[in-house]
Amino acid sequence: MRKSLLSSLVLVIALILAVTPMALAANFNASLDYMFGNADYSDSDDNGFDATLNGFQIKGNFDITDKIAVMGSYYSASSVDAVPLAGIGKGDLENNKLDIAGLYNLGQGLKIGAGWVKFGFEVAGEGYSANRDYSGLELVGSYKMNFGSGLGVDAAVGFAPSLSVTDKVKGDVGDPGRTAEASYKGSLLGFEIGATYAISENINIKGGYRSTRISGDGKPDHPEYRFLSHDYTVSGFFLGVGADF
Repeated sequence: MRKSLLSSLVLVIALILAVTPMALAANFNASLDYMFGNADYSDSDDNGFDATLNGFQIKGNFDITDKIAVMGSYYSASSVDAVPLAGIGKGDLENNKLDIAGLYNLGQGLKIGAGWVKFGFEVAGEGYSANRDYSGLELVGSYKMNFGSGLGVDAAVGFAPSLSVTDKVKGDVGDPGRTAEASYKGSLLGFEIGATYAISENINIKGGYRSTRISGDGKPDHPEYRFLSHDYTVSGFFLGVGADF
């Protein structure tokens, strides 16, 4: 999962570098946020966990023309000994989320568009690991309004109704060499709302709340391993710093 997400991130960075000269000629903004989060997981067998999960997100928006923009973000978070592993012990939790989209400016601070999202979920510990990669088309929207005295509010929403999920498991109670893999469908719904305050002409500080809910259909009748239907929510408050040019 890490190798795949790293390759995807490299592609996004390459795209950002390619469009930066155009973006700087029009409008470019970026931010780095720290999220104080919580991860809540449940499945069809009433298994689950509730764990603290903190991490960083980098986000950028490029207004290439008055009507066309490109938006991208990368989020990474982890937690040690956060997930109970039945009969084994506890595992470390890691999440990664990468998305990029093209947006159309409707005016009055409102943009809508579509793009691609990839979410990585990994639990590992005591010889056991579970890796899930969710990816697919995402519909997105964003809204931004500026007030006087440097104040502003912004919001964003993303919806991916039909994700492709690749689920890989390695290790089990009494059988560390056991492996299984399945593919099935999932979905994602995320939103973010925040406020900004400009401390200079180009620099602002920001804070708000962010939540992402992911669901997977599972494949409980798999011949080697029961891949259960599940819901997973990562949510929490964030603080960050941004730049506008």
